[in-house]
Amino acid sequence: MNDSITVLSETEDARLARNETRISQGLASFVEVGEALSDIRDARLYRATHGTFESYCAEKWGMTKTHCNRLISSAEVAQSLAPIGAKTITTESQARELARVEPARREEVIRKADIATGGKITAAAIKQAAAPAKEIVVTVEESAPRRRHPSPTFSMEDWTSHARNMIRNILSFVPEDRITEARDALHELSENTLPR
Repeated sequence: MNDSITVLSETEDARLARNETRISQGLASFVEVGEALSDIRDARLYRATHGTFESYCAEKWGMTKTHCNRLISSAEVAQSLAPIGAKTITTESQARELARVEPARREEVIRKADIATGGKITAAAIKQAAAPAKEIVVTVEESAPRRRHPSPTFSMEDWTSHARNMIRNILSFVPEDRITEARDALHELSENTLPR
């Protein structure tokens, strides 16, 4: 590791000053801070006053190198989502959870988290939306015929509404790419078990 301090060119010095201003003014905006830290790290603009990026982060900003790198990664994720209009990512913790998701799935994860939270996405909702879907196994066991008891009077409309709600609840746990398969399985189950 090189701990030497070197003189920056005028251009580099101006760039460092611009980035440090963005950091000090934008500590509330993780994207601004992450972009500025990324530029300082990648161009090694810290080398005029510090031998390493780690010492620069600690002494200048009171942050660990790990935290600075998380801010950089989170800013990169937020920037990558901007072209698809994902303006719902507003915190570093949300972006950090999305950074753990493969880029191809991020839009789907945001959409699921958005639906689950009614538009108030949290890092926890992103984590849950990114988790692999649990497989649902439906088993039907044959049992001895039960003695029929008089049942309360329900209209066909009541039964239909109840059945639709149950099916919606079941399908809400099924991953999108398996919805058709689940619907077919429910249809087959109803065909084979309901009286004619």
